[in-house]
Amino acid sequence: MRKLVVVCVLLAVSLSMYAQAQTPAAGAAKAAETLSRLERISLESVRLALKDMITTYAGDYARGQQYLGQIAAYEKDLAGITEGLKHGDPATVKRAEAILEFKRRVLLDNPLLDFGKLLLIKRKPVGDARRPKGDGKGLGEFVGLARQSSWQIDNMPKIHGWENEIAVLSPLRPDGRMTTFYEPEEPMLVADLELDFDARKLTFSMPGDNNCWQVFEMDVNGGRPVQLTPKDQPDVHNFNSFYMPNGRIGYISTAVFQGVPCNTSVSTAMLYSMNGDGSGIRQLCFDQDHSYCPTITNDGRILYLRWEYTDIPHVWGRYLFTMNPDGT
Repeated sequence: MRKLVVVCVLLAVSLSMYAQAQTPAAGAAKAAETLSRLERISLESVRLALKDMITTYAGDYARGQQYLGQIAAYEKDLAGITEGLKHGDPATVKRAEAILEFKRRVLLDNPLLDFGKLLLIKRKPVGDARRPKGDGKGLGEFVGLARQSSWQIDNMPKIHGWENEIAVLSPLRPDGRMTTFYEPEEPMLVADLELDFDARKLTFSMPGDNNCWQVFEMDVNGGRPVQLTPKDQPDVHNFNSFYMPNGRIGYISTAVFQGVPCNTSVSTAMLYSMNGDGSGIRQLCFDQDHSYCPTITNDGRILYLRWEYTDIPHVWGRYLFTMNPDGT
C-alpha cells in the first residue's frame, strides 16, 4: 500500500541491511502469532461440524466428503507444523495458514450462509478498554454494549459521540465490500438490528429526541428511519425490538416505571408489543424484574431471559423463559 521511494543509494543499502537483520526476528514473531491462532482451533470440532452439515443438508453440501479427507491429511501434518512453529520455522507458517483458511472455508460453505448480503453494525470503540480488573464494567462500555452487571442498553452512561453505522457486507467473505446502509446524522449509538421475516424491513434501537432509547424502522431499500415507539413519553426507554409472526413487533420498555427491589434507581424493563405502525401497545410481562434479549423461536413462541430474583446469589440469576405472542 505504502510505497517508499529511495533516492539515496547509501540509504537504500542501509535499509536493505536493516531488513536483513530484522528478518529472523520478524519471522519468529510471525511463527509465534500463527501458532497461537492454530492452537485456538480444533480439527475434531471442524470434523463434527462437517458431519452435521453432511447429514443435515446432504446434496446441498457436496464438498463435505472431500473436506473430511483434507482434515485427515491435516491431522497427520499437525504435529510437525506445530513443532516447526515453536522453533520459528517460516516454512511451516504457510502450512499452518492453509489449515486456518481451510477451517474458514469449511464453515463459510454452510448452506445456511448461502446469501449475498449481511447487515451488521460497524462501530469504532470509545475510550480505553484497559480498565482495572474488578470494576464490574467489563468491555461493554468500550465497544458500545450494555454493562455486564445490567445487560440493558438504557444503563449505558455514554450514548452520544460514537462513530457507528448500519453497514452491508457483500459478498459474505473476508474480502467482501462494506457499504454504509444508514449512519445517524449525529454521532450516537445504534443497536439491536432485527430483519423482518420477508427481509423487506428492519428495526433497530437509537436515542430519540427525548434522549432515551427508541425503536426505529427502515425499509431495506433505504430512506429515513421512522420512530415506532411513542414520542410523548419523555422518560421511557424502548429497545430490543423483534418481529412477531402475528404481524406485531415486540420490544423491551421501561414504561412500567418500576425499580428493582435492591436498587429502585435501576429501572425495570419488561416485554411489550405493538402493531407494525406503533399503535396498540400492550404490556406482556408483569414481573418484579427485567426481561432480556427477546427473540422468536421456530414455532412462534417468544424466547427471552428473565432476572429471577429468588435465586442465590440473585445478581447472576437469569433464566430462559418462553411465552406465546399474546403474553400467555
